[in-house]
Amino acid sequence: MVLAAPVRQKVQVCIGKAGLAVGSLVYVRQGRRENSAFAYDEGWLADPERFNVSADRESKTWLSEQDGPITDVKMLLGRASYFALDGLQALAVLAEVHSAVSNWRRLAVGPEVGLRPAELDDFAPAFEHAQMDAVAALLRGA
Repeated sequence: MVLAAPVRQKVQVCIGKAGLAVGSLVYVRQGRRENSAFAYDEGWLADPERFNVSADRESKTWLSEQDGPITDVKMLLGRASYFALDGLQALAVLAEVHSAVSNWRRLAVGPEVGLRPAELDDFAPAFEHAQMDAVAALLRGA
């Protein structure tokens, strides 16, 4: 029996116009086995100004002792000044992130990631949820 060579793809995950490296997504297929993993960039983890981008949907990032964990986008926008942003700047950043995340399915099946369309639903909860809908509505009203 001849085994096919394993397929390994690694994509660096960056955000923003500055291309801040968040980490790397690695996908490996060997025969019938498929695995994927995300590893944070050491620089991202070491910087206290960065935030958790976990797909588990439970926020572990606190804005302050007063606020506790971030629970929704409106809460985050309400504290834009904490990040030295005014309201318009915060909306501009939010629009940029929303645009990038909204295209996740197209990017996932592209050559850099290489997922099959049938695999996309497994990843959907990380990208398609009520907060994305809330951001879309907020941006339409802006």
